Amino acid sequence: MKKLRVLFLVCLLLFIGSGVAGAQYSDTFLKIEGDPLEIWAANEGTMAAYYQGQYQYYQSDDNESSWGSVLVLDGGSESFPTYVSEEICSWMTFPDDRWEYFTPVSHGKVDAWTIRTVYRAGDSGVEITQTIAYTNGSSYYRKSWVIKNNSDRTYTDVRFTHGGDAYFGGDDESLGHWDPSLRMVYLTNPDPAITGIMGFYGASSSPADHYYEGSYSDVFDYMSLGQLPDTVRDDYHDSGYALQWNRAGLAPGESWTIVAYEKWTAAGLVQVLAPPDRQGAPGETISYTFTLANEGDQETVYNLTAGSSSGWNTSLESSTLTIPAGQTASVAVELTIAPGAAVGTKDILTLTATAADDDSVTNSDSVTTEVIPPKTGSLTVTIEPAAAVAAGVQWRRTGTTTWFNSGATESGIPVGTYTIEFKEVPGFEKLDAIEVAILQDQTVSAAAIFFPEPPKTEGPTGPEPGNELPSTDGGGGLLNMVPAAIMALAGALILKRKKR
Repeated sequence: MKKLRVLFLVCLLLFIGSGVAGAQYSDTFLKIEGDPLEIWAANEGTMAAYYQGQYQYYQSDDNESSWGSVLVLDGGSESFPTYVSEEICSWMTFPDDRWEYFTPVSHGKVDAWTIRTVYRAGDSGVEITQTIAYTNGSSYYRKSWVIKNNSDRTYTDVRFTHGGDAYFGGDDESLGHWDPSLRMVYLTNPDPAITGIMGFYGASSSPADHYYEGSYSDVFDYMSLGQLPDTVRDDYHDSGYALQWNRAGLAPGESWTIVAYEKWTAAGLVQVLAPPDRQGAPGETISYTFTLANEGDQETVYNLTAGSSSGWNTSLESSTLTIPAGQTASVAVELTIAPGAAVGTKDILTLTATAADDDSVTNSDSVTTEVIPPKTGSLTVTIEPAAAVAAGVQWRRTGTTTWFNSGATESGIPVGTYTIEFKEVPGFEKLDAIEVAILQDQTVSAAAIFFPEPPKTEGPTGPEPGNELPSTDGGGGLLNMVPAAIMALAGALILKRKKR
């Protein structure tokens, strides 16, 4: 039977004293109605989620959800309380009873698949913009928080936790797991033939700093302290989980962005867990690490296949993987974005694992790659002396057709290493091509110095130049020989780098 909820007195007093009715799904929750996921979001950070029609976050009898967020400023000092989503308050105890609800600011649907909610952390001047986004048909959804300091003071030791009391697959008993490669905390239920996994993980740009899975009451206790202990329970229990992100400081005007995903997988004796979605430019190769879990009772060899929905090239680190019973293993899959891929294109990379001795034991998971504009930088080349410029010396990147004058800047160059070549003109020594590295959003400056060609020296007929030592002629004059090493000194290059 589900536990009875204990409503702490301090939370109840504030709740009654506020004169505001409890947050009910009918008046403060907006919802994304998808398949297989349906996601609900309240105006102060509380959430609810349904997978295949079954709620996954525990709900009380009066429909209050048990999933939300906690923000700690200055490490939970006496100056500021802990800020919390309203509906999870009643499950928590706070140090010195110092806590306060998030204050709703705005709440609305951007479109059918996106909910954006803004709420404040009391009078601290800190504001949180929460965005829930879902791609219909997917078994995961994206949630992000932009935490902005609108005050005139700097906050230190800032902590943000998100999680709650799970009701995975309609079963209140779950087993906890932590995958270090994905940095994902997740649950499994007693019968893998009924449900797969329910997991929570940060994006590659914002991996979680701490995690916890355990008894639902312990989850709330650790969240209220703003410090998760990095442990999971290895027995079936009435469970919940949470992730924590830390930031050393948040100065006035600064923003802190956290992106995370929550996912569910289909039932099966093998589980395939995809990493977070990523972005890449045309022609770029992205490496994804998938985790496979053997939920069966014997060691199994799995055949692996990878496929791109856009038909882009894929490469598997290995086409087979042997995993002992109850263990996990990882495999890397490379995806090369087509050079001509249009910006905004979204590709779905799917990895499928099938037991080599039983085709019925199979599962798959997918990751989405979005095409973004190429990462580019700029290049400026200055040619000296002025006489060389006047004589017509110009520059260009090897393999391109446009010549540039001294001091001109070429923009929009894809990040990478290139060589610069120079136009040859009479009267100046040839300068060999030089190498430069273009960096994202930076301008690389290069200065090329040209030297006049040395004057040709007339001398008496004699042995082949270079095959004799300099000597005096009969009249005592010196035969002027120019050593080859000096002739090779074509010029000098100075590279400077600056931000645009």
